Amino acid sequence: MAWVDAEKYCVGNGANLASIHTPEDYQFIQEVVRGDTGRFSEAWIGGNDAVKDYVWLWSDGSVFNFHDWDVHEPDNNYNREKCVVMNITSSGGASCELSRPFVCGTRPL
Repeated sequence: MAWVDAEKYCVGNGANLASIHTPEDYQFIQEVVRGDTGRFSEAWIGGNDAVKDYVWLWSDGSVFNFHDWDVHEPDNNYNREKCVVMNITSSGGASCELSRPFVCGTRPL
């Protein structure tokens, strides 16, 4: 499913695409991706720079304050990679139109 459709699905179920704020969040989502896909598949999470190029935001409105990504990621890749994917070994930007599994999450109250 494309990123925007995945976000709509999550919102329709009372969540957003997952956001990452700590190394523990990062590890947990990696484990979810591997457990649900059974392989090192990429999965959508909530990071995007759709509002302004190179200004990364989480779709749940929380601050994009986790920076332990792959080197130079997420990078937008000349406006071609505006959404964030994650897999068990890495994370970074990707074209939002690609079909990927996804991880929904809710913010703590």
